[in-house]
Amino acid sequence: MDNYNKGKTYLSLLEDSLKKKNQILDQLLKLTQEQEELIKKENIDDDSFNKVIEEKEPLIGKVTELNIGFEKIYDRI
Repeated sequence: MDNYNKGKTYLSLLEDSLKKKNQILDQLLKLTQEQEELIKKENIDDDSFNKVIEEKEPLIGKVTELNIGFEKIYDRI
């Protein structure tokens, strides 16, 4: 594969990574807003609050993975 095609492939991978990251960040934003609403209530439902935290954990892990992968590809360019 020539350098031009490698560059196009790398850029495509970076773009896909950013799109995935954006989708995950949107999900995290919604969950954070849900957390905020739970905190605003007079009596916080601990189970609901903990459930939101549990839902956020793997998403944060995915963002971290995407960041690492992005950096690796970016370094190749």
